[in-house]
Amino acid sequence: MTRTAIVLLAATALAACSKGESANTVDAPAAPAPINMAGMSGMMMGEKFKAAQTAGQSFINSAAAADAFELTAARMALTAWRSPQVKTFAAAMIAAHAASAAKLKTVMAGMHPPMTPELHFTKAQQAMLDGLKGKTGAAFDAAYAAAEVASHQNTVGGLTYFSQNGNDWPELKQYAGAWLPTEAEHLRMAKGLK
Repeated sequence: MTRTAIVLLAATALAACSKGESANTVDAPAAPAPINMAGMSGMMMGEKFKAAQTAGQSFINSAAAADAFELTAARMALTAWRSPQVKTFAAAMIAAHAASAAKLKTVMAGMHPPMTPELHFTKAQQAMLDGLKGKTGAAFDAAYAAAEVASHQNTVGGLTYFSQNGNDWPELKQYAGAWLPTEAEHLRMAKGLK
């Protein structure tokens, strides 16, 4: 039973009590007013809330996994690089994605209710990390550059989408919009890795 129906039934009961009718008199309850379901599209309010909550949770899971992926891959790069350009890029990714992770954590803590990411790599992220393991030198640099382009393309796509469509989560929408230019620059830099 919806909240509106419960309120209407309670109001009907209170109205009957206020008429001064004796406790021994029982009338048929008045029919509750019809519930306006316009705009519900067959979906109950709780389901809409759950869908919005799922979208917000999905976004923070993706954002946290992207930061974790970048930090993990960059740390690998600092031990296996050949090109000084890769080493410089990896150091920049560690600084930037540590800052992004800290900012996301602050945003999530300030939300009502606070949210926590369910941190796990996607299959694609795990495959890219596995592909970096055991490689060194030029082979590592090439695999790392390809992984960085793919990762940043995915992140830029996710941030773009959420910055335009994350209306149910204004804090996350603002975070996505603010972080998007940095990620777009990282993508440009990754494409230039040799």
